[in-house]
Amino acid sequence: QEQQEQQQTIPLTTIPFNESCPMCIEADRPIATIPPQLQLLQQERPKPVAVYLVTRDHYVKQLYKTLQYLDQNWLSKYPMPIVFFYSGVDPNTILQTARWAMTNDTLRTVHLQTVQLHRTQPPFFNRSSVQKCLCCCNGLPKKDKIHKGALRGGQYHADYCYMNRFRTFEMYRHPALAHYDYFVQMDTDTRVLRKLPYDPIQVLHKRGSVYGFAWQGVRKPNHDCNLGLFTAIDHWMRRVKLVPQHKPERGTFWSGSFNMGRLDFFRSSEYYRFARWINNRATGIWTARWGDEIFFAAHYQRVPRAGQY
Repeated sequence: QEQQEQQQTIPLTTIPFNESCPMCIEADRPIATIPPQLQLLQQERPKPVAVYLVTRDHYVKQLYKTLQYLDQNWLSKYPMPIVFFYSGVDPNTILQTARWAMTNDTLRTVHLQTVQLHRTQPPFFNRSSVQKCLCCCNGLPKKDKIHKGALRGGQYHADYCYMNRFRTFEMYRHPALAHYDYFVQMDTDTRVLRKLPYDPIQVLHKRGSVYGFAWQGVRKPNHDCNLGLFTAIDHWMRRVKLVPQHKPERGTFWSGSFNMGRLDFFRSSEYYRFARWINNRATGIWTARWGDEIFFAAHYQRVPRAGQY
């Protein structure tokens, strides 16, 4: 009874929606969320959703094998809907590929959602210093030849930085995901090659975890696009007076090609303020190509224990 009384005083999650621009988020409007501990009590079985972002025909071609393996080795036993966010491609080609690759049961839960990646840009986007080398890894227009075997350096297609902006800032509050509790985000060439021995979402749910990933590591700037990132993160933490509960090693990254997490965590006002700042105030996503797989580390520091991801 006490829990019911508490729930009655807490508003459900609301997502601002701009009819003229479904991708746009009303930045200054507060989002009301149910505290995570109450959300877990409200339901025994969470509602997960698989998410893909498709921006080129090349990625559509990759989907056939990817969806075939996903259907056979994951969704056949642990079903969940799929949302394809797309921009710059014909949605019919995505749907046709899904029809070839997946069973009818899975196809019933496939949803297509257009997004306008190029519609939202940070205030500093048109500065000459940014446009000079847009989406250059660590600000280098060419690959770094000084460090032998260095992976990074060079200018990426601008869509890569738009993708990072969407995945770290705009996706979690998108209306297409409003009714789900967990997301599973995969690249179009990420394949589940063996049948899953357990349901990863249920494991996250039972443990009270907020994030799951395929692998992690530690990289220095000459092996990843993170130049200046951790200085910026330190600045943010001082600004909001955040005392880390768990501090990963500097340079830690989590897999960006496959990850999953609790949507209420990423919809929270705390995460949203950080995501808005690092996308709209810090310039590194556009001038150094900071990736989605690495600067999540800043926000995970507010999680009380390492076992929650």
